[in-house]
Amino acid sequence: MGIRHFTQEEQHIIRAFLVLQQRLPTQQELQTATAEDSLVAGLQALGVTEWGSVLQTYQQLGLPLPDELGMQYWQATAAVNRYQAVLDFQYVAQAEIEWDYWDILRFVHDELESAAKDSLPADATGMQAFTADEQHVIRAFLMLNGILPSQQQLDTSTQADSLAKGLELAGLDVASDSQSDAAFALSLYASMEGPFSALKYLPYWYDQAQGEHSLQALLDFQLNYKNHIDWVYREPLSELTTPLQPGDAPTYETGLDAFSLDEQHIIRSFLLMEQRLPSQEELDTAMQSSYAGRGLERAGLDLPTSSDVLNSEFATRLYIAVGDDSIDSQGLQYWAAAAQEDRAEAVVDFQFAAKSDIERLYASELLTVHEQLQSKYDEFDYYSSDPVCLARAITLDKMADESELQWPSFFDRSNDDDLLAALADSSIAPVQHSTHSLNDVHVEPAKLVALPDPTDSSALTLDWA
Repeated sequence: MGIRHFTQEEQHIIRAFLVLQQRLPTQQELQTATAEDSLVAGLQALGVTEWGSVLQTYQQLGLPLPDELGMQYWQATAAVNRYQAVLDFQYVAQAEIEWDYWDILRFVHDELESAAKDSLPADATGMQAFTADEQHVIRAFLMLNGILPSQQQLDTSTQADSLAKGLELAGLDVASDSQSDAAFALSLYASMEGPFSALKYLPYWYDQAQGEHSLQALLDFQLNYKNHIDWVYREPLSELTTPLQPGDAPTYETGLDAFSLDEQHIIRSFLLMEQRLPSQEELDTAMQSSYAGRGLERAGLDLPTSSDVLNSEFATRLYIAVGDDSIDSQGLQYWAAAAQEDRAEAVVDFQFAAKSDIERLYASELLTVHEQLQSKYDEFDYYSSDPVCLARAITLDKMADESELQWPSFFDRSNDDDLLAALADSSIAPVQHSTHSLNDVHVEPAKLVALPDPTDSSALTLDWA
């Protein structure tokens, strides 16, 4: 009969048991848990007091995790100085960062100016138009913020006594008050667009599980990852009628609640841009991509190019689409800049910021969306055959041989020679490093998780002063 024939409350308890204890609850446990005033109280009535290890949960569900030694190292480094941890991490992950942001970095010399431009080749472009220390700062801002530093931030960072102090003076946000050291270390990995981007929400779950609302976090987690949990435990769930009997009045999730958070992003994006729901094929195509913006492109969402619609006009259309005719200049400037960087990602970000407006405007369509579309995916496919995954096949050694991957139409804007050259430059060829000594650091450029030796106390912090 399966889990879908149980009430929502019963489903939450069943999945919570699978996450916590890798087993189904007994009939008595299910009845006890759902008889209380809240599901948290129900779990407590069964003697469950906390979620426990979130990392163990990820491991059991087959979700990607950093290696244990790497996590220990970056957590210890973050505990000493988070700005230093960012600098160290961007160094060992430089190939992945420069591939993830190669569209930005190839023209970075048009946006920023090196303080040492007179000593650099006059025809230098991209990252080669900057000193090694300036490159570290640029990568650090891209890694944490997803955007380039301003000229003032770049100059401030490199003029300080050390780069770590410079990043602090430049205002780089390292979430000192909102994240634990362990969660911050996880966020460093999650900042990569490769398979580790599946860790995007892990820092949040990690800290929530350690807090006073641990059980509520567990219930939220099982709801967000319900499709994944149901797939991992599909065999015991398919025989649910044997150990358990469904409740008398099963209720089902409806509207957007029937879809994962990532699927909701795609649905709202189509409503925002085309005033309609995506087809099942469009939704599935988008979810089989490595991230939301790329998914919208592959699904064929109508995204006018900058040659057809100016960035400011594109941003204005976003406001108008949600019925906002009082556009503030600062907001318009922000979304125009986002559109210039990546229009698909700008749509994703805007629909999230305006989700309440979109859901209000299209309430009738969303009321029955579960009848027209089927939820199949918890999150995007970080191992898909998107273009960036070709780089990850080499840099992370996580995917099949490059000959098994395909080049989708995304690459049409450049010829194959240019793309392969960019791939080689970003993922294989060594990048010019700082002149500072790194003799104490063990680095394997072909892997993101290449780390200084955690057993070597002299390698715990790189000296960028």
